[in-house]
Amino acid sequence: MNRTVRSLTTINPLSITIYLTLLIVVVFFIGPSFLEVVELKTLDLRFKSRGFMQANDAIVLAVIDEKSLDEEGRWPWPRSKIARLVDYLSDDEAKVIGFDIGFLEPDENNLSFIQQLESKLGSLGLNNKELEKFLSESKMLADNDRILAQSIKQSRARVILGYFLHMDQKSLGYEIESQVIDNRIAQISISKYPVVQFSEKDANMGLLIDAYSPEVDLPILNKRFIRLF
Repeated sequence: MNRTVRSLTTINPLSITIYLTLLIVVVFFIGPSFLEVVELKTLDLRFKSRGFMQANDAIVLAVIDEKSLDEEGRWPWPRSKIARLVDYLSDDEAKVIGFDIGFLEPDENNLSFIQQLESKLGSLGLNNKELEKFLSESKMLADNDRILAQSIKQSRARVILGYFLHMDQKSLGYEIESQVIDNRIAQISISKYPVVQFSEKDANMGLLIDAYSPEVDLPILNKRFIRLF
């Protein structure tokens, strides 16, 4: 015992190894901010030492950054604006258009006023065929989700949208009804890819990752795009 304590309190290969291991473990769990700064600075140096690399002309990023927001307005943009982007890229002979943003909720920015006006006229008992036709046409023109879906459907490029997975209910913070989960799974069923194949139906599936629920795009869009995750 004394020999062990003495070996740890003196400078030797064993004590140095143990102390360095403990230091690394402590630093790993504490995660001091200055190490992150050092990592970012060394990353800058690595890029500078690598030198300039010509971008691949086959891949173009349409980035939603500060410059885009200054020119096009604050985020989120109306889906009709996204639809025009799809039209432009398709007309420019893009082969594939991929989005890394989700269209999870309806875009009702333009519809809300028309719906309020329609409701108000109904409550006043005003029945006018021409006015009803005008409101119906206006709703079609203001339905940004339908406009985006139509652009995706008509695009000559293959359009890829995505979805993400909630891995467990605890991290999500609330419970989703089983019927809702089943509907979401049905919407993304076309994206199944046979990565793993078993020779027997009753093979052990325990090693596969199991998620709680997918978060998917609007049904009107799910019918018109190729899905990846």
